[in-house]
Amino acid sequence: MDNIKSTDITYSQLSSLDVEFISKNISKEYAFSIISKAIECSDITAGDVLNLWVKKLQKIYSYEHFCRTDWGILTLCCQNYFEKMALEMTCVVDDKTYNQLSCWLKESSEFLKSIHISDQKFNVTGMCVFFDTILDLTQKSCQFFEMNGKKSDLTSQIGWINFLHNISHKLLWDCLEIHGQISDTEYCAIFHYIKALCTGVANDKFIEIKIKIEAWKFVAKFTLKYGAYGKHYNEQLEEKLPIRILLRQAENSLLMIYKKELGEDDKYVDQYLRITAFYLEILYRITTVYKPSEFPEFKMFFEVLLLSMSSYLFQKLKSTQSKAL
Repeated sequence: MDNIKSTDITYSQLSSLDVEFISKNISKEYAFSIISKAIECSDITAGDVLNLWVKKLQKIYSYEHFCRTDWGILTLCCQNYFEKMALEMTCVVDDKTYNQLSCWLKESSEFLKSIHISDQKFNVTGMCVFFDTILDLTQKSCQFFEMNGKKSDLTSQIGWINFLHNISHKLLWDCLEIHGQISDTEYCAIFHYIKALCTGVANDKFIEIKIKIEAWKFVAKFTLKYGAYGKHYNEQLEEKLPIRILLRQAENSLLMIYKKELGEDDKYVDQYLRITAFYLEILYRITTVYKPSEFPEFKMFFEVLLLSMSSYLFQKLKSTQSKAL
């Protein structure tokens, strides 16, 4: 092991070594240092990193044994790679960036797909930091594709974007089912992830309705089970943000009903009625966690309720409410 450590192994050599040799001679920490250096030198992409873990390294260093630091290093590798891409500065069609982002979305999807939640407890805090970054970078990818992908077929990219939003909260909930109780640190990390999830499903133009619904179901389940933690972190965690986003989504759906109804577009009116009924049901369930005086965005909540209880909408929403969930 000492001889291996004293040898300057490159990423290319690491990726070509067989599993048995790596397991006997290269520690997880050294493997991470090789990967970090390759990212720093722009020798590889974030997609290459995730691909190596899926195809080889996870067989040696299982995700169950990842500590907070391990997830942090993996997160930094992805962040450092994207910083070099400077996506915000890209405003014209760029085939190289287009291909790199497509590759990253694909490899990220494969990476999360390779995580299997067993009876062992994962490091929830570390996972949330990584998932938070995945969603943040996915949102940046969405913005790039929205600006530059108009002439391209984005079917695969849209599929990966939706998959990443969906699988991340499903994996997290499976972890929580095993953990049962969580610490204050874990709650804070999960809540930061939830803010990224809510922002993503609300703002990303490529997110499908069914993915939005699944995301809000997760938020509701988490709030109902762990809502008591939030009372200690109201201001620090911006607890209002997810509820504010949900209220805005409900309000937008209600306004779309009026708009479509005026255009006599019955097909879309029915769709927005079902979506709005779902949002209102989720909001109602979340309100049960709070005392009336403690509920975030109290004024906005009643404005949405009043909007939904107009004589026309109330009757239609009432008939679809039971079908929302």
